[in-house]
Amino acid sequence: IQYKTVELFALSITAKTKIKGLLEIITAAYEFGNLAIRQKEEKLLKKMASHLPQALPAESNFEEPSTKALLLLQAHFSRLALSSNLTQDLNWILKNSTKLIQAIVDVISSQGWLRPAIAAMELSQMIVQGLWDKDSPLKQVPHFSDAVIEQCQRMEPAIESVFDFLELE
Repeated sequence: IQYKTVELFALSITAKTKIKGLLEIITAAYEFGNLAIRQKEEKLLKKMASHLPQALPAESNFEEPSTKALLLLQAHFSRLALSSNLTQDLNWILKNSTKLIQAIVDVISSQGWLRPAIAAMELSQMIVQGLWDKDSPLKQVPHFSDAVIEQCQRMEPAIESVFDFLELE
């Protein structure tokens, strides 16, 4: 991890930083500066941005690697189908994100902040599981679609977690 990235983290994170802020801070890391923006990819990224749950920061530029990284992570959490090139880029981002989150946790811990530390741990889980923090934990189970999860929640007793599912006979 570049020292400039750690400095960026230290200057950007506050005691009130939430998951959305951490996501924007991580994707602004200097490590993502090498992320290629292919020819005519900006149009595809703009279209993708319109289908994602979190709005981009006002100053976002679709030709910036940080914007692409932010969009691809959101696509990962939303489990959107991506082209092979974007999937390769996403895999590279995911590989680097875990290291960056560890650095963010170190920066937050050195300040003694609890809320951003919990948000960083939550973001780490989101990256590993490919889910939004508000998604049902049942999405972790293979082949569980929104329809299947809805059926599970209507059952008596309701199945709302992986542990509830494991208790079924």
